[in-house]
Amino acid sequence: MEVRYRRVVRPPTPDKTAAPVRLSAIHVREITPPAGAQRLEWYRLTTAHVRSAAEAEQIVRYYHLRGRVEDLFRVLQTGGQGSSGGGRPSDRWHPAITRLLVTAGRLMRRTLLGRGRADRPAEVRFTETERERLRV
Repeated sequence: MEVRYRRVVRPPTPDKTAAPVRLSAIHVREITPPAGAQRLEWYRLTTAHVRSAAEAEQIVRYYHLRGRVEDLFRVLQTGGQGSSGGGRPSDRWHPAITRLLVTAGRLMRRTLLGRGRADRPAEVRFTETERERLRV
């Protein structure tokens, strides 16, 4: 992959009293794509002041991890559908939220272990108790 970066200035909005916004543009391009595959290429704008190739690569890693965070919230949303307790949040919710986060994190980890390896048996990814509960 080739990673390039540059400081850019976005002009103000139609409201001329607004100041221009200083951003860093990052361009990532695959140098040698696999045979028959289309070259990967994307651009990102960030408010982080990127001063070196190492900092640009760190921003690229952050964007990669963003997908994992979105996966975690997707698991939390689907797993927490029936868990609203009504009323206002209180200390009694903390154990339930903690269990939900731990469960979501473990389920996400197991899912990631199975990606790209559909031939692996469920026993490799899930404990016996987890398999029993998932059958419900």
